[in-house]
Amino acid sequence: MTAGAGGDGGAGGGTGAHSGGTGGAGGGGGSGPSTPPYMDGGYSIRTYGQVEFQGSTYRVSSAVHERYVNTPKDHPFTETDTHYVVESDFDFPYIPGVTDDLIRYPGQKNLGWATGETNDVEARVIAAGGLPLLYHVLPAHEYGYFVDTRDAMGGAETAFRPAWLWQRQDDGGYELFTIDLDDPDRYGFAWPRFRWPWSFDENLFGFQVDAAGRVYVPKGVALARPTWDAASTCVLINLSSDLVSETRTQFPGDEDYYLGNTFLPGEGSIMTSGHIYWGLKGQPMWEADAWEADSPGGNFRKPMGAGCGPEPYVNPDKLLYGLSINHAEGFTDPTQQAAHAGEISAAQLYRATVYKQAPDGAIRKQVMLSYEPRPDGTFWPTYEDKDTSAEYEGDVIVWDTERNRSGYISYAAPGDGERLVVVIEDL
Repeated sequence: MTAGAGGDGGAGGGTGAHSGGTGGAGGGGGSGPSTPPYMDGGYSIRTYGQVEFQGSTYRVSSAVHERYVNTPKDHPFTETDTHYVVESDFDFPYIPGVTDDLIRYPGQKNLGWATGETNDVEARVIAAGGLPLLYHVLPAHEYGYFVDTRDAMGGAETAFRPAWLWQRQDDGGYELFTIDLDDPDRYGFAWPRFRWPWSFDENLFGFQVDAAGRVYVPKGVALARPTWDAASTCVLINLSSDLVSETRTQFPGDEDYYLGNTFLPGEGSIMTSGHIYWGLKGQPMWEADAWEADSPGGNFRKPMGAGCGPEPYVNPDKLLYGLSINHAEGFTDPTQQAAHAGEISAAQLYRATVYKQAPDGAIRKQVMLSYEPRPDGTFWPTYEDKDTSAEYEGDVIVWDTERNRSGYISYAAPGDGERLVVVIEDL
């Protein structure tokens, strides 16, 4: 183990070189998700290929519960050269072949938008005379409404800039502008940056909604950017006794928790980068993605997380890949552990082992993160790495020494043709 300090939040993608290409380690890989997705046990499944691991074959998939699926609706729309205008009466829009990679977020007042269930979308849009609204995307995708222009003027937050902007016209409609990365200010106005704290009424990202409830959807741009790779370089295999729900933090936005993938038992799952937390074993997505009012940060019941994909703030086309996995900071907070002692059972937790798999299928253990039940009803984070056992070759570090937390984090990068496999098992 190496001593170190880390920041807030769930795991994100790490760094490392990846050669790209098709196929992949251990006979897996695929050319892309199945089209169309199919329903299985109440989940909309998209498959991305299959992998062989320790003599078994697993499909690599994403699973979205049916309550989050943007099902077809009869929303009349007109089409211009640059955008669609959807007559959905403030409702989250459905356009066949256009919004297929987007999520309809459940709730009453939010009307399918990723704005939090307590925000009355219709009332607030009318009061403002029109607003852009945030939407959510499928697992293995990134929000299309922002670009990350990390530069001398953009730090961790201000680097986010809208991929497009809407400007209201005299006739009541809207003109669409898309960012020119080489010259963002070329339209005669300063292209804005994200500023914290985010405000619903000052939001710049997403689809425009006018005061009459019409929704403006851009054409010719990616509404959701795929972050998976055809080689299935990063795969999670759930060998535990129940599902595990992955959540991701919405950013830029209100930093609330939203749907990620659902790791179904006995299945392989696609992994992507992001500000990610995993829920308790057996916890469905609509519980895992909730903000926990009795927990600072709203995330005590999210014990672990791992992200894998393009290095943060690097163009995904460059195929720089890496994985980070960690004990989550809320669950390992000693104060929160004491406050919630006895509320969580060992049956709701799991351990996660990271492997590297060579092109011939051979595997090498990297690290293992787990939890140890204590007699007082709390759980202590534990790990295995090269310093604790000759079985492992990876390194684990203490990631939050500044606040005296004992959670651990580990990074891994695949070598040429290698795959990273994370295996979840019961404690």
